[in-house]
Amino acid sequence: IKCLKQCVLMIENIELLLSFNNMTIQTIFKNLSANKTYSLLGFIVPIYNNMVAGTDKYILGDSNLSHLNNARYLKKEDKDNLKSFFNILGISDLNGQIMNCKKYKEIFKNRLDYIEKNEKNECKSISVLIIGIGILIIILLF
Repeated sequence: IKCLKQCVLMIENIELLLSFNNMTIQTIFKNLSANKTYSLLGFIVPIYNNMVAGTDKYILGDSNLSHLNNARYLKKEDKDNLKSFFNILGISDLNGQIMNCKKYKEIFKNRLDYIEKNEKNECKSISVLIIGIGILIIILLF
């Protein structure tokens, strides 16, 4: 859940930096890599380190993808969405990049909502199960 929240924050931050500051992709990744808010997103620094100097283009090479693939706190679906997001980022014009950010921000928010609802349901189920076992033990003892 924390990692997905950081993904949403990262995408929101990218969208804001593109919209209001009109920053280059390289400058955005420089800022992201220095930001401690994204501590669970260890793939940001390798992406920045592999960017082509002086351009908006960057290389999402095997080393970056392996960092993303080794993130055990993300499901395959989340990793695939991040790969798609990063592969599209920087390709289109400013409006296209902002729309890309909005699309993937919504995808990650929906995924986060889904996981949080399931976690609450699991907690309720466990509570009911514990109460049921407690009642059963009391009945067996008397």
